[in-house]
Amino acid sequence: MEKTHPIKPMPISIALLYFGVPLLLFAVIQRIAMPFLDASGISPLANFFVMMLPHILFFFGALIAYRMEGNLLNWAAFSQRFRLTPIKCKRLGLGNCRCCWEHRIISFSLRCWKTCSPMAR
Repeated sequence: MEKTHPIKPMPISIALLYFGVPLLLFAVIQRIAMPFLDASGISPLANFFVMMLPHILFFFGALIAYRMEGNLLNWAAFSQRFRLTPIKCKRLGLGNCRCCWEHRIISFSLRCWKTCSPMAR
């Protein structure tokens, strides 16, 4: 990034627009679209992809805003602008390996799913 001026906070009206519209989209998908699709017999995987739509829109919106700021399209500038740093497991108290926390979260999620899925039926 070759800019010298710091990033200024956005006004509250713009912040409400940028975060309020996606909030409404999430609410409509979660409370209206997903129950409708579930009642229609659509698979849970399709429901998952419907729920991913706002995340995908956020991602592409962030990329568009990144380019509108005039940043370079390389990983060094991108990771610096979005403050992407590796997660240190020792700092989190999760051991020495880099991805052990991911394995623990996935294992916990699968165990919860296995435990709770008979109750959902």
